Amino acid sequence: MLDGMMLGDGTLKQECRYPSFLIEQRDEEFVKHLWDWFKEFNLVNNLYTKRLKVDKRLNKDGIPYKDSVTYRFSTCSFPYF
Repeated sequence: MLDGMMLGDGTLKQECRYPSFLIEQRDEEFVKHLWDWFKEFNLVNNLYTKRLKVDKRLNKDGIPYKDSVTYRFSTCSFPYF
């Protein structure tokens, strides 16, 4: 499953000695489903969070792009990641 998520919306981040797995996507239900799955195996400590991305760019007509909302969570750090 992790291999498939790495091809899509998953990424590894390393903020301490070992990396953790980060998932960020727009579909809240899907993120909650994944969070529940990881929680079942005691791989997460915190809830998933909502993140607002403010886009200050303008398109070629001078109209600003829409801001986007994503939902994300990361697992605990593990050496096998």
